[in-house]
Amino acid sequence: VLVVCLVVLDAFFVLAELLIDLSIIKLEHGHVAPEVFHYLSLALLTFFMVELIGKLYAYRLEFFQHKFEVFDGLVVVVSFVLDIVFAFREDAFDGMGLLILLRLWRVARIINGILVSVKTRADQRLHKLKESYDHLVLRVTELQERSDKMEQENQKLHALLQQHGIKL
Repeated sequence: VLVVCLVVLDAFFVLAELLIDLSIIKLEHGHVAPEVFHYLSLALLTFFMVELIGKLYAYRLEFFQHKFEVFDGLVVVVSFVLDIVFAFREDAFDGMGLLILLRLWRVARIINGILVSVKTRADQRLHKLKESYDHLVLRVTELQERSDKMEQENQKLHALLQQHGIKL
């Protein structure tokens, strides 16, 4: 839940940056809002890098078996590297188009992050449902065997009663 909240917060920061970069939101020259949004977004991206390193450490090679996780990790790393590289070179060249593309890439990362979170929760729920199903199948089998034994016992008792001439 925390990661999803951070992803949504990151989406807000990236969207604000994008709207400012596209001049949809007009600000005075030298306004600090774009830098504030950029550094807040970069801080969240740093958190996602730490999360990625933690996942790699915890899951090791198993991490690479999960396509969504690998894609998410790739997007995080590329976004982080490009954000760091171009954050300090923004004044050196007119890279507005590249920065806008970077923001859109980050939006893709955010959408992917939400998808990964939803998929992970769905996988966990599916796993629990499979465990419940397996338990129920086992229980039904046990009850069926018990019912069969009781039916056999009932038939033996009926035969014994008939043998002794007792009618029900």
